[in-house]
Amino acid sequence: NYQKSGSGWVIHNFIFLDLNIISYNPLRASSYIPLPTDIESRKATINIQNTDNFCFLWSILAHIHPVPAHCVNPNRASHYTPYEFELDTSNIQFPATVHHDIPIFESTNNIAINVFHITPTNQIKPLRLSDKSKLPNPDHKINLLLLHTNELCHYVLISDLSRLLSTQLSKRKTSKHICFYCLHAFTTNLRLEQHTCNQPKIY
Repeated sequence: NYQKSGSGWVIHNFIFLDLNIISYNPLRASSYIPLPTDIESRKATINIQNTDNFCFLWSILAHIHPVPAHCVNPNRASHYTPYEFELDTSNIQFPATVHHDIPIFESTNNIAINVFHITPTNQIKPLRLSDKSKLPNPDHKINLLLLHTNELCHYVLISDLSRLLSTQLSKRKTSKHICFYCLHAFTTNLRLEQHTCNQPKIY
């Protein structure tokens, strides 16, 4: 590599080599974790009460197939199992990782998925923003909240991002036109586009 860069230097020998190896544990989400009380009280999420490793899939299906208003407890996984094989999951593993499996799933199913998380200061911030955000079908743009404990991670569907971020947004800006980069809200989509047109992608 040194020679390709044009330095002209040549490695003659190594006097000492110190090799450090660490285990890599990709961020995966699996079984049910209860929402923090403050988040649950906002009524802006659907937290699937699964006992398997498919919380990612159930959350996606909960967005595509919302439970009718008259049904009790939309958090039950049984509402979404009839659609289990509707999406192509053949190229990903469960529990699904944020930065490996989700991009593959997006490309295979033409879906845009943003992932948010809760910071140590209880702020909701983007963890992963999709590069497929320009999809024309709003049903194919999905926001997830990633919960985690010391041992477990769990995906939760964000059904109303504006309401979820209500305590972080200005009281005068309560519309749903939200910039995912800085989480500011705008009164019109035009103002949002003018704001984000020069923003770099966060990934």
